[in-house]
Amino acid sequence: MIRLRYKAFAGLCVLITGFAGGCSHDYDFPLEPVLSYKDFVLEKNQDGLLTQGILMLEFTDGDGDIGLSQGDTLPPYHLGGDNYYNFFIDLYYKSGTGYEKVTFPDTSYTFNSRIPRIELNGKSKAIRGVIEYTFDLQLMLPFLQSDTLQVRTSITDRALHRSNLVTSPDIAIVP
Repeated sequence: MIRLRYKAFAGLCVLITGFAGGCSHDYDFPLEPVLSYKDFVLEKNQDGLLTQGILMLEFTDGDGDIGLSQGDTLPPYHLGGDNYYNFFIDLYYKSGTGYEKVTFPDTSYTFNSRIPRIELNGKSKAIRGVIEYTFDLQLMLPFLQSDTLQVRTSITDRALHRSNLVTSPDIAIVP
C-alpha cells in the first residue's frame, strides 16, 4: 500500500504571501524526481509479532508530474509494459558480506506499485513530499533467508524521468 504526503509549493507561496509580502523565487527542483531515504518503521501486533514494515522516502519533483491515474493504461503505461509501474522496489537480504535479491516461489510477484496521480493547482508545480510504502511482513518472513534486509527503490514521473536509486541502510527484521 502506498500513502503520499506532499506539499505543493504554490500553496506555500500563498501562505508566505500573507505573512512575508510574497514569494521572492520559485523552487528550483530538477525536472527528474529525486528520492532520499527517510526511515523504515517496524510495527508489531499486541502479541509482539512483526506485522508490517513501512518504508518512508522523501521526494521532490520540479514540474510536479508525479503519479498515474487509474485510467493511465495506454502505452507507455500499459499493463505488462516497462512503465506500467512508476514505483520500483527490490528487496535484498544480507548474505555473508553481500546481498541477494529476495525471491518468492511465484516469480511474477512484485513489490512494484503505482503512485497515485497528484493534481496540482497554481503557477508553481514544484512539489516535495513523503512516500510511505507498507510491506506485509507476515507474508514475507517465511521467504527471508536472513534477519537483515535492504530496500532499493526508484520512481518515474509521467514524462518518464527516472529518479535516482535509493538504497536503505541495513534493516534488522527481528521477529
